[in-house]
Amino acid sequence: MLNNWMALLPMGEILPLFAMISPEKWGMYLSVALVASVKFLFGVLAGLALPGFTLWDILFSAGGGAFLGSVAFTFFGVEIQKLYERYFPRKKPASFARRRKLYVFWKRYGLLGVSVMIPVFSPMVSIAIAIAFRERPGKILLYITASIIVWSVLLFSFKELALGLFGTH
Repeated sequence: MLNNWMALLPMGEILPLFAMISPEKWGMYLSVALVASVKFLFGVLAGLALPGFTLWDILFSAGGGAFLGSVAFTFFGVEIQKLYERYFPRKKPASFARRRKLYVFWKRYGLLGVSVMIPVFSPMVSIAIAIAFRERPGKILLYITASIIVWSVLLFSFKELALGLFGTH
């Protein structure tokens, strides 16, 4: 049964594509993805700084890393928070003014506003805010993924525009 299912996959077409990528390039993909899974903007900036990285490379590495970090944090966020608070207990609760600002921001802009602010916050902070306001995980991932793709394209386009205006190195 498993062999029949595996025969349906186009492995003969996909595996050569992965073999064409050098181990050095895989290392660059992995390092950018790891950085982007924690802080998306730094991951994109790292991808932009690497020579020869195309828009597709940045979408694959930074976007993919941020997406995987978002999935992990969306579905395991509560457990991660409990583990964090176990090792780093809060000394005092967040101030009322801080919580009030967050509430006003959420009421004014909602999930769309939080997801658009991913480069400023990070995927984890954006998801933590959405989870705190009881947003559905599927909707969170949809908005966060769309925002990741849009920001990756915008930042890459800005790089290409800047190189076109000011020349290469």
